[in-house]
Amino acid sequence: MNRSKRLYILLGILAAACIGTFAVTQMEERKEQIRETGEIILELPSESVQFLSCW
Repeated sequence: MNRSKRLYILLGILAAACIGTFAVTQMEERKEQIRETGEIILELPSESVQFLSCW
């Protein structure tokens, strides 16, 4: 495998890692914004709950 081909492959891997890191950062920021609002996201009446399980 010649040097330029290897360089392009490594550049593609670096670009994919950067895009993945950016996506995860944005997702975490969105989760933090939802957490800080204090809004109720999901509310269930206690009478409808029959069983709770901890993973």
